[in-house]
Amino acid sequence: MLLTGKGSTAGPIHVAVDARRNLRRVDGIVVHYRSDYDDAAVATVAPPRVRLEQTVIDLAADATTAVQVIAVLSDAVGSRRTTAMRLLAALDARCRTRNGRFIKDVLDDVHAGTCSVLEHEYLTAVERATDCPLLCVRLLPASVGPDFATSTIPNGA
Repeated sequence: MLLTGKGSTAGPIHVAVDARRNLRRVDGIVVHYRSDYDDAAVATVAPPRVRLEQTVIDLAADATTAVQVIAVLSDAVGSRRTTAMRLLAALDARCRTRNGRFIKDVLDDVHAGTCSVLEHEYLTAVERATDCPLLCVRLLPASVGPDFATSTIPNGA
């Protein structure tokens, strides 16, 4: 997944267009027909492009494993180019999304401070599965971003 804005020379070029358009096939270009093109695209920049939040939700919905979904969402928020709340708003604006419930649950966890696949696995496989109290306190900075300090507190302290 490329969210760095650096682009890639490998692979086809992906282009989003309004679903009402009819384009002929061109080698090296993958056309994505979007019924929500007017809402999903930023037309005030050149060239027009699909909003980051829409792209991230598309990538998460197209992921084939739970680990890929978690990685896409946590990487997008961790890059500081978007927030979990913006992604949740983009998800909520859609009628249907493949794995939408799971994506929402992961975004809720990312918003709460889970920053990686490993942290999400610990949260679900250890803390929630054993019904034990949270072992880590996440201290959010005043800017409330994805960076945070973690302090370990002994169980029962």
